[in-house]
Amino acid sequence: MRCIFAEGKQKELILFAEDLYGNSWRKMASRLGVGSSTLRDWRDEKYLMHYNIFCKIVKDCPQCEEFRTSITGRKEDN
Repeated sequence: MRCIFAEGKQKELILFAEDLYGNSWRKMASRLGVGSSTLRDWRDEKYLMHYNIFCKIVKDCPQCEEFRTSITGRKEDN
C-alpha cells in the first residue's frame, strides 16, 4: 500500500527525515531498506512512498508523526 500525501508534503517529509538520519542519503536509504535513487524519486514526488516505509521513518524519527495528517489517501500496490 502506498501513501498519497498532500502536494509537497512527501518531499518535506523526506528532507525533514534526512536531517534526522544524519544528512546522508546512503545511510538513510540503508536504514529504510531502499535504494538511494528510490529515495530521491520519493523526494521529487515522482513515485508514492510505501506505507510501511513511512511507518519505519516514524519509528526511527517520532517527530515525523506529524506528517500522518498530510496523508490524503492510500493506494493499493499494482
